[in-house]
Amino acid sequence: MQDIVQNKIYPVQDVRVLVEAGEPDYVVQNRLAIDKNWPQEIAANPTLFDGEIYLAARAELRGGVLTASYQRTGFRSLLYWRKDKSADKPFHIFGSGVIVSSDNQLLLGQMASHNAVAGRIYFPAGSNDDQDIVGGQVDFAGNARREVLEETGIDLGNAVRAGGYSLVMSERSLALFRCYYFDRTADQLQMQAEQFIASQEKPELSGVRMIGQGDVLDERSPPYIRTFTDWYFTQ
Repeated sequence: MQDIVQNKIYPVQDVRVLVEAGEPDYVVQNRLAIDKNWPQEIAANPTLFDGEIYLAARAELRGGVLTASYQRTGFRSLLYWRKDKSADKPFHIFGSGVIVSSDNQLLLGQMASHNAVAGRIYFPAGSNDDQDIVGGQVDFAGNARREVLEETGIDLGNAVRAGGYSLVMSERSLALFRCYYFDRTADQLQMQAEQFIASQEKPELSGVRMIGQGDVLDERSPPYIRTFTDWYFTQ
């Protein structure tokens, strides 16, 4: 990915991320630091869970196709990875199902206080876990549908899905945005999500907001989110 510029949109027609056996070399080499950091994370947020996630030592974008090899590790590795600013750390690849209303607004959610990124504003999404591995590769469409449904109660299966992805790289995060077009207005989608959140005992989101042409996201949203929204509303 040496030719990929940070926080720039790249069109992607297909994604092929295969799962390899073994643990990432990065995790093996940084085991002591990862394990030392974990109690600090738990002290700050006791609700954290060391579930499975995947990291990719290699990734390549060629001819509109993103390919990579994933290896399984624990969430504690990702928390250490987020603090590590080295340029050669592995890639964290994830998809974002972008909900688009009939009046061309986008739905974003604010992470709840028990989340590792509490208060941040993202499109509903989540890291790949074992549920997302189908036939030895990552099912990004299935991951997006599950995560959006779990966070907002909105089913992406009821929308028209865009044919490809928009890729943004930011500090070794590879975000794959895919639009899902609903025949419902922004107000209707927001109301559905808010009612769903209110019904949950421990919701992933504290709330949602819709943004449209001319709206500006602040620093609570990471650069790759702002890169996508800025690009989307200039199309």
